[in-house]
Amino acid sequence: MGKKFEKEYDVRYYETDVNKRLLVSRLTNFFDDCAVAQSEKLGIGIEFLNSKGFSWYLYQWDIKIERLPVFGEKVLVRTEPEDFYNFYATRSFELFDEKENLIATAHSLWIFLDIKNKKVARIPQQIVLTYGVGENQKKNLKPLPVRGPENLSFTSEFIVSFRDLDTNFHVNQGVYIDWAIGSFPLDFLSSNFPSSLKCIYKKQT
Repeated sequence: MGKKFEKEYDVRYYETDVNKRLLVSRLTNFFDDCAVAQSEKLGIGIEFLNSKGFSWYLYQWDIKIERLPVFGEKVLVRTEPEDFYNFYATRSFELFDEKENLIATAHSLWIFLDIKNKKVARIPQQIVLTYGVGENQKKNLKPLPVRGPENLSFTSEFIVSFRDLDTNFHVNQGVYIDWAIGSFPLDFLSSNFPSSLKCIYKKQT
């Protein structure tokens, strides 16, 4: 386990759905942003990695949601880098409301990539130590099993546009979640929200 980091967020109107609940994709954006903020504060953020020819690529989310905060709420995201092994790394997240209730958690798996060659690269020990992770790391980091749908009840087609791309020039992780959830009927989404979510990003778009 490494250094913990936390950051506060306001739930803004444009980040919510028809029930004024935070969109799940914005929840993962909060998590993603908090991880980036910690990296920037530690001096191993985006510019540092780009100068070395490396980048982090999110591979998997495993999210559990007790409830989604609503418009006007202030929430706190806490994150902690956990284990590093070869080119894999894991990071945990917690979401707290203003009463310090834990309302969502997430476990994520990341891949360290050589940008030029588009191949995985061994994570430098400098980065591991900067995150405060010691020698007692797991040696068997593996993606969690994600079961695909047995039947496709609802489908939608989407066209990738400039607004969907992140700094790595591929579709941002939250956009895929919007696409997936947006494929359900409106009446279902109006009265339901996911209590858990697993995503694996196998290919970039």
